[in-house]
Amino acid sequence: MASITLFAYGTLLRGGAAHEDFCHDATDIRAARVRGQLYRLQEGYPALVVPVEATRAVSSLDAQEDAAVQARVHAEDASKKPAGAWVHGELITFPDAATALPLLDAYEDCRPGEADSLYQRVLIPAWWEGGCTLAWTYVQPQVRGGVYIPSGRWAD
Repeated sequence: MASITLFAYGTLLRGGAAHEDFCHDATDIRAARVRGQLYRLQEGYPALVVPVEATRAVSSLDAQEDAAVQARVHAEDASKKPAGAWVHGELITFPDAATALPLLDAYEDCRPGEADSLYQRVLIPAWWEGGCTLAWTYVQPQVRGGVYIPSGRWAD
């Protein structure tokens, strides 16, 4: 059983519409931020766009492999800050990638390797009070019709 850490910035945040359904077994939740741009989509949920240079890996069809990739990439690689505004959210650690990722991917309409997926799951640097780590998050490579949120906070 391999754990996995996710950067959440919208409905999966504590108090968010999907938090209780998907994050009830989280072993750790802490405030964090990433470089990128946050948008409010017409459908009522957020989309994150991150700088290309921030992406360290793209999700696969194998949750255990994605957990291994997250563990394998070195933290010092994460400390190189890409340019961009800050997006605020939470790092959520799940005890079992094989259980959490398929459910989260389905909720986020993320189908690794398929071009028509709504979101793509990528591994990016995230900063928290204690330092920097790498976390998986859901991004949209290109946002159409969204309203930019300058504060980088979904609640604003």
